[in-house]
Amino acid sequence: MSENSRVVLIMATRLEALPFIEKIPLKQVQSKPFEVFEGDQLDLVISGVGKVKAAMATAYACMTRSVGTLVNLGAAGAAKPGFKAGEWYRVSKATEHDRISLKTRARPEFTLEIPGGEPEIVLATGENPVLSEKERERISEFADLIDMEGAAVIQAAIKFGTSCVMYKFVSDTVDHTDNADIVGNIKIYRNRFFEEIMPELRNRLQQEYQKE
Repeated sequence: MSENSRVVLIMATRLEALPFIEKIPLKQVQSKPFEVFEGDQLDLVISGVGKVKAAMATAYACMTRSVGTLVNLGAAGAAKPGFKAGEWYRVSKATEHDRISLKTRARPEFTLEIPGGEPEIVLATGENPVLSEKERERISEFADLIDMEGAAVIQAAIKFGTSCVMYKFVSDTVDHTDNADIVGNIKIYRNRFFEEIMPELRNRLQQEYQKE
């Protein structure tokens, strides 16, 4: 394999990452400044919740891991009706719903390449959780899903010139208005997400081998 050949997962919490840790399996090799887990070809960094932590963890991974591809995985809320808890999507574009560019006075946008034929899914990232119907409705005008890390991961990856892909599963919909709903749904659907996303990760690993 080439020097930069590992797939590195960035996930916000152990709650979301537990199936990956237990079933791949991955071994914890450090706890500070971030929890880091290693497998034969794949590493995992637990960032913590929020844009700042996600950006720092991604930068840390780029500086300390032999990164071929960064993969951001985790839960996201639905901004609009039509999404069901447990469904997962590959993100095609991310923006920040709580920040505007000083130059353009518009929300920053970051595009990710996806294979032709896949649905275009836009992710809105913010520093605070979004649960209210009113706030979801506002964000639904420009995004499909909502999280607290994705756009920050992409920006850090861009700074380091690192390939990045992103998959999110729906942990809460417009019908869920409590943090307990999110935690409960993550526990319900995280194993299914793991089983269904692993073929995608194996494809990524194969691509890294082919870079030799």
